[in-house]
Amino acid sequence: MDLLKKVLDICLLIGFIIPLLDILLGSLDFIPDIDFDGLIPFNVMCFSFALIVFSSSGLFFIRFMSNTILLILLLGISLIASIAAYVLVYKFVVRKLKSNDPLALKPRDLMGITGIVVLRITPNSEGVISLKDSTGATITYRATLSPYAGIEGEYVINQGQEVIISDFDREKKICYVILPKGKI
Repeated sequence: MDLLKKVLDICLLIGFIIPLLDILLGSLDFIPDIDFDGLIPFNVMCFSFALIVFSSSGLFFIRFMSNTILLILLLGISLIASIAAYVLVYKFVVRKLKSNDPLALKPRDLMGITGIVVLRITPNSEGVISLKDSTGATITYRATLSPYAGIEGEYVINQGQEVIISDFDREKKICYVILPKGKI
């Protein structure tokens, strides 16, 4: 029983050390992204969680392991619980996070998108527009009227008005906007 307790303690320690090292040394790529979807999908963090579940349930059951049959039965229950924990975390957490595409909009993706003016745009001051990305998140950008908008003289593009992004200046980090047809 002492050997089993030491093995379970080591499994518990490894289960906690792997994610901690990944967090602390993440910039060094200490733990490579060993992650693949196949017949049996594998993920290092899910494996760490399964180790924690196996060893903690094994340590809980160790007081009830009085003979060999109970030892095998309770270790089997711990193994089944850890496999179930692995599958559930992989299916409902890891897969969902993998399917999310958190890439920000690139300047070429902005062209032609309709935005709403948040802070008015005048010839003397830049304004702010907001738009939604593919995930539904609201993003704001500085904006000014495009020189090709066909508006001369004094103008005011008020808050709440729709505009279309015609260009984006990377250096100035500002969107150039035009008004939709019929809104001039």
